[in-house]
Amino acid sequence: MKKLCLLKFSALGDLAQIEPFLPSLAKKHKITLFTSLLGYEYYKTSPYIADFIVLKSKKIHHLLATIPKFWNQFDYFVDMQGNDRSKFLSFFARAKRISNYAKDFKIVSIPNSLKPYIAEQSVYHVDIYSILAQLGITFDFLPFQRKEKTYIVLNCGSSPKWTSKRLPISKWQEIANIAYEKFQLPFILTGEKAECAYIEEVANAITYPNTVLAGKTSLLELKDVLTNAFLTISTDSASLHISSVQKTPSIGIFGPTSWIYAKPFGPWSTAIYDKVFYKEGKPPIKNRQEVDAYFDAIDITPALKELESYLN
Repeated sequence: MKKLCLLKFSALGDLAQIEPFLPSLAKKHKITLFTSLLGYEYYKTSPYIADFIVLKSKKIHHLLATIPKFWNQFDYFVDMQGNDRSKFLSFFARAKRISNYAKDFKIVSIPNSLKPYIAEQSVYHVDIYSILAQLGITFDFLPFQRKEKTYIVLNCGSSPKWTSKRLPISKWQEIANIAYEKFQLPFILTGEKAECAYIEEVANAITYPNTVLAGKTSLLELKDVLTNAFLTISTDSASLHISSVQKTPSIGIFGPTSWIYAKPFGPWSTAIYDKVFYKEGKPPIKNRQEVDAYFDAIDITPALKELESYLN
């Protein structure tokens, strides 16, 4: 079995996006994940990761300290980050290097059979699929397993700096009304600890049974909550992407960010946007942090219809 070092840092949502590809990769390779402390926390229980190299910080002495751990230890060094830091590290790897920035990197066409899973416009998915193809690995999916009717997650937050992603309280009320009328399930509200005040407002406005877990779970506990949900309805956030890669039916609500670039994973997930605000159906070119009326005409009903075969 070949030894492979997979380098991936970045934000939590980006880290989660490689998860569906790990079973295929692990069939032929012993994987060491070269990642941040956040990536280690997310993947430390993964059965597909044999070992970790953890970068403690971006400081140069921490970068240099990792070099002896990988420079002559692997058959392949796969850089899935593609920034200056990862380029610097990959320079020292005495292995076959594959990256998503090299001039000879090939964007492999997505087969029609995989297009429901991998959006060709989504940079989250195409890069890792192309790398698997270059390694001669067939991308196999574990079958979808229908979720038990447990609870519905409303992930209301994203982060304190992204107040532009927050829906009006009245819109969360409307969403809860539609979801409860259809499924009669309680709600769990999630989000960052720093957003608790806003999320508590949402919880108080919802008249149906609900529990606020924002800021009360570890990363693995949050992952477990999302894995065991019947349905997740979320802003564009890490929780949306964690939910979708766990094969939980997920509805991503997009406003100031691109529903094409950041489309959630799998045919059991979908992305919606305000078709009145974006009359031409084109997402913003750049993510927008200014608060605007992005969500006034958001309606989850068509999304529920689209995911009906996964929710019946």
